[in-house]
Amino acid sequence: MKQCPICEQGTLTLKEGINEVEYKGAHGRVDFFYEVCDNCGSEQVDEELALQNKRMMAEFRKHVDS
Repeated sequence: MKQCPICEQGTLTLKEGINEVEYKGAHGRVDFFYEVCDNCGSEQVDEELALQNKRMMAEFRKHVDS
């Protein structure tokens, strides 16, 4: 469990969402990940999750381009 870097009192919980995206006229749904603090309620993405989210979007673009 990770401590919230914003309030420094809560614990972060991993959540998954879905983004409706458009690329070159193609519409799709791309999963993304973020964390929510159980104390202050802030939603945040660390470097690792940001990279993972970026890879999933790149995968969608690659699929459209192929």
